[in-house]
Amino acid sequence: MAQAYTDRSFSEEPQLDVKISRERDAGRKNEPEEPQHVLHMIIGGVDVPQGPIFKRTKVSIRREKRTRDYMPEDTLTFSEEDIKAVSQPHNGALIISILLNKVQVKRVLMDVGSSINIIQSKVVEQLGLLDQIIPASRILNGFNMESETTKGEIILPVNVIRTIQDIKFHVVEGDMRYNALLGKPWIHCMRVVPSTLHQVMKFPTKDSVKTVFGEQYATKEMFAVHDLTPVVEDEKEDFLTPRAFIAPKELDATKSIVEELEQAILIKYLPE
Repeated sequence: MAQAYTDRSFSEEPQLDVKISRERDAGRKNEPEEPQHVLHMIIGGVDVPQGPIFKRTKVSIRREKRTRDYMPEDTLTFSEEDIKAVSQPHNGALIISILLNKVQVKRVLMDVGSSINIIQSKVVEQLGLLDQIIPASRILNGFNMESETTKGEIILPVNVIRTIQDIKFHVVEGDMRYNALLGKPWIHCMRVVPSTLHQVMKFPTKDSVKTVFGEQYATKEMFAVHDLTPVVEDEKEDFLTPRAFIAPKELDATKSIVEELEQAILIKYLPE
């Protein structure tokens, strides 16, 4: 299972059983801008079919009018109304969609424990902005102290329900569960207050407090089975090897599974 690397450790358990349909009307002002394309999860190890290769032209990032002049007197609060449409109980992360260069990018993790923003190199490639990456190496450490060196940095205009801010992302080559990760630099810049319990985040603007609802169903899709690993049957059962629990009939990546995140080591007691 691929993991994202950050300067600060984080660990999120997936939502195990999510089936939800949200019907919310936050007003015309809070409606997201219509994207020109939609970028779903890029799965590591799977080749995305490509069409004919055309002459490459430089793609410039569309600059839009910034809307960061505020401070309203509204108080950012969460209530039972925010949690009514959330499947309970849950321990899921807060995952949202954002607009990057007029492309809707799904499966973006809100991580209050990360000191940087991260984006996959494959996502930047899909955006057509590889030539915008500034080479800069930086070592990122995960929660288990495994490290990865970044490919470079890129400045992207992050558009969340028509509120735009230029943000620096660190580009990584390795696969991770999410297309991008928004850490404290973006959260603090936007004055965002996220709630994983309510699966919602709120931030102030000049005119009002804007609300972004999490995509709770996305966690379920991310942990779908993509490959079945053949099991080698030995004469002697090894009780010291952690086991991965895989639903044998769940071959389709869009189907749901129940996946054990905490691997238990079974100790075989030998007679003295």
